[in-house]
Amino acid sequence: MTGLANRTLLLDRLQHAQNVCVRSQRHGALLFIDLDNFKSLNDTLGHETGDLLLSAVSRRLEGCLRKSSTVARFGGDEFVVMLEDLSTIPEIAAAQAEHVAEKIRDAFHTPFMLNKYEHQCTASIGIALFDGKSESKHELLRRADIAMYHSKSSGRDAICFFDPDMQ
Repeated sequence: MTGLANRTLLLDRLQHAQNVCVRSQRHGALLFIDLDNFKSLNDTLGHETGDLLLSAVSRRLEGCLRKSSTVARFGGDEFVVMLEDLSTIPEIAAAQAEHVAEKIRDAFHTPFMLNKYEHQCTASIGIALFDGKSESKHELLRRADIAMYHSKSSGRDAICFFDPDMQ
């Protein structure tokens, strides 16, 4: 429906990106994106309208990223963006990932046209950096997911980095 990578392809690409990070000493990042209040759209306007929003979100996400980035629909109203080839310095890599997350969040501030209905949508974004050395791909996704839930609990339409204290 969205034309994006699925979970299996994302995991494949993430494994490859981790291997490249080890060789290049560069960082990558996972951005776990969840649409705020998506259930209420589905409940009030129906699943067809929800599907239109998911497709529109897919296109908008792709418009915010470089061609080398991977965008995947992870399930339901959850999307994952994988950024590769970030800085070798963790603080700069974090700033680069945050810049992309802000760009995505800003893009969501423009209403979505769903047939004749204009829908304002926000997203909660969790970020987990990786260097390919120690974290499994499943652990990285879990960390980004934890950070996203922290974003939601802090008021939605927010960006949050994973911190081990969140566990």
